[in-house]
Amino acid sequence: MPTEILKVITAAGFVAVPALAAWVGLDWYFTKNGNSTRAIFIAVAGFESAVLYSYLVWTEPAPGLILIPIGWYLGLSVVAVAIYYGLYSIYDGKADSSGPWWLLPIALVSYVALFSAVGIFCAAALARHDYLILGGHVFANSKALPGATVILQDANVVAIRQGTSGPHGRFLFCLKYKDYKDKSDEDKPAHLVVKATGYGEQTLDLDGRPNEHLTFSFSH
Repeated sequence: MPTEILKVITAAGFVAVPALAAWVGLDWYFTKNGNSTRAIFIAVAGFESAVLYSYLVWTEPAPGLILIPIGWYLGLSVVAVAIYYGLYSIYDGKADSSGPWWLLPIALVSYVALFSAVGIFCAAALARHDYLILGGHVFANSKALPGATVILQDANVVAIRQGTSGPHGRFLFCLKYKDYKDKSDEDKPAHLVVKATGYGEQTLDLDGRPNEHLTFSFSH
């Protein structure tokens, strides 16, 4: 329950935090014909990022959310801030007729990108808190192997989840902690089996901890 409340508060924050900052006088938004664009910027970026974030935190994490390093989202945030601040500084925060037509659209896109990157970062962090994440890559002869069968088993060698490696050899299993934390040790994830046609199979014994960097390498 506390985590669900945190998710709601975070989603609301994408609109509330910049709105509060603007309300107390911290106005870093462009003006057009003497009027601040902060209302439209906050509404568009806040709404879009809140919807994106909400979708990500209330659905099972996708491989892209987990397997892409969080640092990339931080990097996107830095780039978005640099673009926005650069435009704001160059044009002195004014998007009047003397400025180029693309100024406000590019500024808005960079502002939305910043909010979205922060939203994805928060969703990825919460996913790691809520889920036991087991993922990684399958290789054959040092090349990514798509289509390999990946089976997550409990201690009794009963399948819990089954999937296949994707186009880049990636696979991912996400199990909510609350769904299995009260189960007996025999019913918890214990083995990961990878079967690759023409290469055989490999089994990895799990230690109960999350790991998104597992690697299975096959060769002839």
